[in-house]
Amino acid sequence: MPYAEAIIRRAMPVIEVRRPFATRLGAALALLIALAMFTLSGGVLWTLGINYDGITGSAATKIHIATYLTAMTFLLMLVFSRHPVVFAASALSRNPGAITFLVAALLLGAFIIIDGRRGIATVFDTYLVAGLVVLIVGELDLAGQRRIERLLHVLMTANALLALAETRKAFHADPGRNDSKEEPDVPNGPAIRRVRPKEQGVLFIYAIDPALAGAEAKLSKDTPPVIAFAASFPASRSGARVKYSVNNVFWELEYGGID
Repeated sequence: MPYAEAIIRRAMPVIEVRRPFATRLGAALALLIALAMFTLSGGVLWTLGINYDGITGSAATKIHIATYLTAMTFLLMLVFSRHPVVFAASALSRNPGAITFLVAALLLGAFIIIDGRRGIATVFDTYLVAGLVVLIVGELDLAGQRRIERLLHVLMTANALLALAETRKAFHADPGRNDSKEEPDVPNGPAIRRVRPKEQGVLFIYAIDPALAGAEAKLSKDTPPVIAFAASFPASRSGARVKYSVNNVFWELEYGGID
């Protein structure tokens, strides 16, 4: 029987399952999109001669390279698919949320252009690219998605290490302002903001329950819940500098007291 099975298997034709060219092209370009998103910051583009982070300049330079690459990838996948209409209809049917998001982004962009407002580049970089990425990744097989996942892990680890290097550099540059004599092992806020793209501000919202604050807070039992917030803004080369007049308390908090 084993001999007979070997003969049958040898006689059977070998069927090689190949992914469509559009899918293979999308998988390769999706890696480039992820690489551009996480490596080409405003500072890097400024070094390359692209005024992406500046106040002046044309709207075309304010749109990130990753956004152009994402739009090009989706169009190429559409063109090189065997049946572009079927490809588009399939993407629409599988991703109704992404399509709704894209339509809303396009309507917002149209309103900004018609009304003569600023911020069209932010709409493209923040909303339009997000919807297109969902459509592109949704067309990839599991292996292609896993490759993107591994690349993102590598890039995010590198990003965290850069922030940690910035933190330690600042630690050794001015030891007198450090609360501890031990070298930090996690990135601090300023270092994280320097390596974060300018579009990625963070809003923190805290719902504080006074009943859990403890006796040291000295709050009565009738104190209503407190909603607190904090905003974190990325560093920017084009940020306007503002001069402040401060008292000695602020000076001591920033630079320490006079010994």
